[in-house]
Amino acid sequence: MNFTFLRRRMLALRLVLFSVLGLFFLNGCVSTAPMRTSDGKRARQGIAEMRTVPLGNWPQWLLIRGVDTVQQPVLLFLHGGPGASETAMLRKYNAELEQHFTVVYWDQRGTAKSYSKDIPEASMNLAQFLSDADELTDYLRHRFKQNKIFLVGHSWGTVLGIELVKRHPEKYHAYLGVGQVVHTAEGERLSYDYTLQQAKTFNHAKALQELETIGPPVNGKYQHLWDVVKQRKWLLKFGGERVAKRHYRDFIFDLWFSREYTLGDLIRYGKGSGFSAWHLAEDEKKINFLEQAPSLQVPVVFLAGRADFNTPFPLVQQYFQRVQTPYKKFYPFEQSAHFLIFEEPQRFNQVVISEFKAILEAAQQEPE
Repeated sequence: MNFTFLRRRMLALRLVLFSVLGLFFLNGCVSTAPMRTSDGKRARQGIAEMRTVPLGNWPQWLLIRGVDTVQQPVLLFLHGGPGASETAMLRKYNAELEQHFTVVYWDQRGTAKSYSKDIPEASMNLAQFLSDADELTDYLRHRFKQNKIFLVGHSWGTVLGIELVKRHPEKYHAYLGVGQVVHTAEGERLSYDYTLQQAKTFNHAKALQELETIGPPVNGKYQHLWDVVKQRKWLLKFGGERVAKRHYRDFIFDLWFSREYTLGDLIRYGKGSGFSAWHLAEDEKKINFLEQAPSLQVPVVFLAGRADFNTPFPLVQQYFQRVQTPYKKFYPFEQSAHFLIFEEPQRFNQVVISEFKAILEAAQQEPE
């Protein structure tokens, strides 16, 4: 037996293994698929870029993609959570938007690629996040030479979205909210009542026992942090988070196989999600846009899953009816709950494209 040959083979295998592991655990993947037009041609004026930008004195990751940075309007996506980047899923289900907009996917402070154990805990508050988002807005306006951009927010991202357009309407063409946060205290009550009623309807003994033990939230707050986790577990089980699927395994695989995320990023994702949720919970519980944002000065579009009881559908409908805006539109999604972006992606994409196109055309026709 040639032991020298075997030793060389073993050494080569070790080098390959360590190289692969090294790729997985890199501090941040900086590659993304080249930008191509819908007919498969390379987009000459396109952009496919991953980079960090300093926002509020903290480096935060952006993925920017679009086929024509000269002609396309900029669309900034504000992900949910807090601390739950949706970039991997958006790239899988909603890449069509990149043919119409320069789409900016942002891992917010303390989230996924933007998470670090060294992040100042004192910076994890709503005021800082709004400052980060405003700074990012100005960066995008300056870089792409556009006076205004479009905003899309999902779940927690809708808290940022409403506040941004309320405070700086001159910077945004329009705002589109998906799974809109309206009144967190009332929303938590409705969500708990829904899961309890479903547990009774299906005579689910374990769900009944857990839900009755934790009890309903008081002013939007549960007694313990894990009580929220338990309630959301049953909300998912009973279809108040997703309709067709009652798990998140596919989202995990989307992250795992994403070109833009490494295994190290996934570890940061898990750490950042808990870190962000813990520190921003108090600020989130103070939201009541029925009183805090009764009017907005930009066009507003709301998309809501009929089965959504994370940010309950009835509250979104109520807010839509009350809020005063120059233009507003409401789209119920009948086959979806909280994640309609990925449950009915084709319809979501179509609504975003058609609504934003119409809003932009109407604005261009207005006299200066």
